[in-house]
Amino acid sequence: MKVVCDRGSPNGITLWESQIHVGGGETLNVLKGQSSLPSRGKRVAMVLHGFAGGSAMWAKNINEIVSACDIAYFVDLPGFGRSSRKGLSFKDATNAEDYFLSRIHKLQKILLEELCHRSSLKFTFVGHSFGGHLSACYALKYPSLVDKVILCDPWGVAVQDSRGRERLKKLPWVIKTYAAIASRTSPLFMLRAIGPLGPGLLPRFRKDLVRNWGKDYPNGEMETYIYQCNAASPPTGEHAFMKLQIPFAWAKKPLVNRIDELSKHDIPIHYLFGEHTWMDKQVARDMSSRYEGISTYDIVPGAGHHIYLDNPSFFNSKVQSYLE
Repeated sequence: MKVVCDRGSPNGITLWESQIHVGGGETLNVLKGQSSLPSRGKRVAMVLHGFAGGSAMWAKNINEIVSACDIAYFVDLPGFGRSSRKGLSFKDATNAEDYFLSRIHKLQKILLEELCHRSSLKFTFVGHSFGGHLSACYALKYPSLVDKVILCDPWGVAVQDSRGRERLKKLPWVIKTYAAIASRTSPLFMLRAIGPLGPGLLPRFRKDLVRNWGKDYPNGEMETYIYQCNAASPPTGEHAFMKLQIPFAWAKKPLVNRIDELSKHDIPIHYLFGEHTWMDKQVARDMSSRYEGISTYDIVPGAGHHIYLDNPSFFNSKVQSYLE
């Protein structure tokens, strides 16, 4: 484990990066964040990025998340980012879901051992988009290991219906083009095909991400990072995602049909959506209203799908309140 950032005062945040072996020759890349100051909360958080991302995508949120916890682990999902990739095949959605959840489970067991054998400790899961979907699925499969889930503009909540298809038609052409490609092949194959041109072309297709990163990373560091996260082969994570999706806005096993199980375990669910997201937030709001007292629903003003970037101050404040 190596120190990758020591932020010093006033936050006293230190980040360690490590490749943690989860069996079968596979590793997960993990950023462990801890503050030298007394934490505002007593939780341990596992933070999962969205599709085609990596743990560094949380750069505008790390300080605030870590300061509200004892420890926070920012994880590169299996088959994405700097985590290992193997040439695996997936027969169906259940098999693909298990690929992600089983490796996250192995990671949590290892981390629990690291935490002085505190085997009874539960983690709070924070996930954006696809990472939010996996966080909820993990809580459904391993409820005894989860304290609460914070779903940040989660993917895969609603069923595919006529209302959703009409909403998809109104999306920007970039997303609709991506959806068409994702229905036929690995979603990011074009990024790999154009090779080193990738970082330069990314600003043309994802102006929203570039605009939000520009002030803090003016020399294209984040564009290069996103490209490098997705240029590696084999695209294991993508292949698994393809088995989970109904291209590409819906899940074959949507949360709306499954989330009721969490209420049986009294696991709090916090939904946080962007005001202008293309995700179906109405379904999540209806789900939340059914479980008053253990579920909340909030909107991030002015934000699209990438709520942690579009309005980081509001997002950070809300997530901190959920963690405390």
